[in-house]
Amino acid sequence: MNNTLIVVVAARITDWIDKGEIPEGYFNPVGRFSRIIIVSLVKDSPSKDAITHLAGAAKSEFHSISLISPLAILTTLGLTPMLVASFLSRNFSFRNAPNERIAVRSYGDAISGLVAVLLADRLGCRSLASIHTSIHQDNSLAMEGSLKLRLLAHLERKARRFTHRFIDVLTPVYSPAVKSVPPAYHHKTVVVPNVIELPENAAKLSYSLNTPVRLITVGRLIQGKTITPLIEMLEGRPEWHLTVIGNGPLRAQFIRTIRNRGLSPRISMISRLDNIELLESFKTYDIFVAHTKFEEIPKTVIEAGLVGLPILLNKPSSQLPTEYENAPIEWVDMQTSNYQQSLDKLVLRDLKTIGFKTRQHFESVFNPEVAGKRIADLLLDDASLKTDAEVQL
Repeated sequence: MNNTLIVVVAARITDWIDKGEIPEGYFNPVGRFSRIIIVSLVKDSPSKDAITHLAGAAKSEFHSISLISPLAILTTLGLTPMLVASFLSRNFSFRNAPNERIAVRSYGDAISGLVAVLLADRLGCRSLASIHTSIHQDNSLAMEGSLKLRLLAHLERKARRFTHRFIDVLTPVYSPAVKSVPPAYHHKTVVVPNVIELPENAAKLSYSLNTPVRLITVGRLIQGKTITPLIEMLEGRPEWHLTVIGNGPLRAQFIRTIRNRGLSPRISMISRLDNIELLESFKTYDIFVAHTKFEEIPKTVIEAGLVGLPILLNKPSSQLPTEYENAPIEWVDMQTSNYQQSLDKLVLRDLKTIGFKTRQHFESVFNPEVAGKRIADLLLDDASLKTDAEVQL
């Protein structure tokens, strides 16, 4: 029997490829599918090479149906499930082949998840939705956005409730995101880390401290991810230099703060780097630092850990995520210490041993083969988790 996977995305995969973020075969977990059908809910036109890259060795095809557009949102009365199902029947045709087992996976549990549920109901197959961001982070981004973004956030919240109720399996990519799933649906929720693969020779090998000590932080500059504690960290430490990679609505504010404190020569602000360039640059830094109030496991922290870069983070206000347990991360307790004190202690330790142990930990927790096999099993194994709810349009 041949396995076919329908992949639903609500973002431009062209952008993913351009940034160099997506490993080969990303849409075909451990190569278990012989046919990959990609359904994009936004206007997109990736190259055939890009589609082949995502599908691996499987046969592949791409459909852009532009559900996330003003006209489609209007005609479906704000993404009403029954009207979205009608929209899908008009804009996406699918014909089963003989001896074909089908599954549907969405990247995201909002609008893409809603579509995955409707397609699976139409085809009579298993559906799975990955959860890649925390609800708190989504809400923060929406609150600072325009009226259009706030409206889209409202529609996503409505779609997310539908997805959580009717999807067969929910797979958050890190344990704190389980909190975004109502307890009633935890029986069908399984944490499966996102597949993150580094290029060859990405591991950091040299741990001789630079002069000045080179620190790096990466992330969107928004409320909840302030770099103010990191800016303060450099005051009185002329032997340290910080590179900040990221853009966002607070960027101009931080630049003013850095300039006013006379720290411009020792803090470099870079809007963005392609993922491949970023991973290559990690090896040239001494320590990765970050501060966040979100309950998440940032992709940038995972990548830094896989490279073997020593990591300094603020201690979470709630329980330490299971992914971080036993990781050799230097934690800053914001109640009793600060980044400067913690970094003073860290630079005196054996950074080479810390870096090697960090890489070993992250390679174990975020193993792409293990994650891919788990996803494939959840999509294809009839004995896997399955809800008893029936779709009601």
